[in-house]
Amino acid sequence: MENMLLLTVILLPLLLTACVIILSRRPRARNAITLIVSILVTLLVFFICDRFGGSAAERISLFQLLPGIDLAFRIDSAGLLLAAVSSFLWPITNIYSIGYLEESGSAGSTRYFACFSLSIFATLGVAFAANLVTLYIFYELLSLATFPLVGHRKHIDSQKACRVYTGYLLGSSLLLLLPAIVLTYIFAGSVDFSPGGILKGTASGPVLVLLLLMFMFGVAKGALMPLHVWLPSAMVAPTPVSALLHAVAVVKVGVFSQFRILSSIFGFTLLKSISLAGFSGQQILIVLTVITMVAADILALSQNVIKRILAYSTIGQLAYITLAFSVAAPYSVAAGLMHIAFHAFGKITLFLCAGAIFIACGAKQVNEIRGIAWKMPVTMSCFAVGALSIVGLPPASGFISKWYLLLGAFSHGFHFVFYAVIISTVLKAFYLLRILVIACSREHTDCVERACEQGRIVLCVAPVAITAILVVVTFFFSEMFFELAKLAVSQIQGL
Repeated sequence: MENMLLLTVILLPLLLTACVIILSRRPRARNAITLIVSILVTLLVFFICDRFGGSAAERISLFQLLPGIDLAFRIDSAGLLLAAVSSFLWPITNIYSIGYLEESGSAGSTRYFACFSLSIFATLGVAFAANLVTLYIFYELLSLATFPLVGHRKHIDSQKACRVYTGYLLGSSLLLLLPAIVLTYIFAGSVDFSPGGILKGTASGPVLVLLLLMFMFGVAKGALMPLHVWLPSAMVAPTPVSALLHAVAVVKVGVFSQFRILSSIFGFTLLKSISLAGFSGQQILIVLTVITMVAADILALSQNVIKRILAYSTIGQLAYITLAFSVAAPYSVAAGLMHIAFHAFGKITLFLCAGAIFIACGAKQVNEIRGIAWKMPVTMSCFAVGALSIVGLPPASGFISKWYLLLGAFSHGFHFVFYAVIISTVLKAFYLLRILVIACSREHTDCVERACEQGRIVLCVAPVAITAILVVVTFFFSEMFFELAKLAVSQIQGL
């Protein structure tokens, strides 16, 4: 029963993709079945969370791909956390997408919903992958499934964004990630995930550090600089696609894959012991992530397009998550896993707000939304809640994961991480507060005159309210995410 339940959860989005294509001429039926299946997948994932609690890994091997390598899945707490976040936000994004596509008059709705469902299928495959090859297959499938979504509008900017998107994501995975997986198999004779890692004693320290860098930059969905360019470029896509990229699937798959590699391929003990030019693998990663985190926030200050500001914010937040893993303290690793969820809730709120504003009045830039808070009070109140979470202030859930990261950093003597996080926090507060101050101005631009929160735009505003409430609720009731993160940490060796 357990095996069938897991396979059902993974395969339902794939079956939905076929149904969406079949119902292409019946949009109401297509939208209804999309919403029903997404809710069903969410309920099944939460049932698995309740039934198994992530305390024990259940492995399912479907068939052999190569000698010693099979297509395999397993249930564990870290995978359940990613699956729970992605599946829960899926129906919310579907409701928003229906309203957004109707209001914006976008063609190609069937292609949109089919690719979105296929993206969730790929995300769940990554979440429950039992080895590197299975993870890689679904990682690449996610890149291919989201490619048509980035180019959904089919204008020149979309085509350029598609080239950048595929160039960075597929180029990095084929040139760095795939060779790193092959080298891992040559060194260790296995690609299975193991709590203590599988590479200890297989090669010299410098070689393993170089392999580590191949992995971390090969997973370009994690957006470590300089392989971050694809993320701001992809902001030409419709807002629900941006939500998919930043909250529901793509970048979360990136940092989750990095977590699997660090914890189950290298192991944190090995990460701390291998070195190159006098610096340990851990120190190198911490420096890379701190640079990315602070630099992304500095770049966000110079942006005027709202979605590009949020894109650079995401780059910084992804580095924040990878930094938490790199500190390799029990509290910090738990913080990184929790922030996968808490960043998703906060960032999807901000993106959906930006989309609702665009639908209401066509505004894309900060200087175009002057005074809009008086026309769209619900939307901008939700934006303020999402901003609190991204900055990491109470009563938003982003504060919880930040607190645990700082505890972990201090407990392991990484005091400069504290200062880097504080600098990042101040920068985030500045560029997000700027948006809110302009929105609350008593003066208003011409396009703001026609803004409202009535009619069909309610389908865009209601999901925003749900995610904003979720940001606050998970601040006060974060036990589920903390327990899953704590279970994942308890299964990791070397912390």
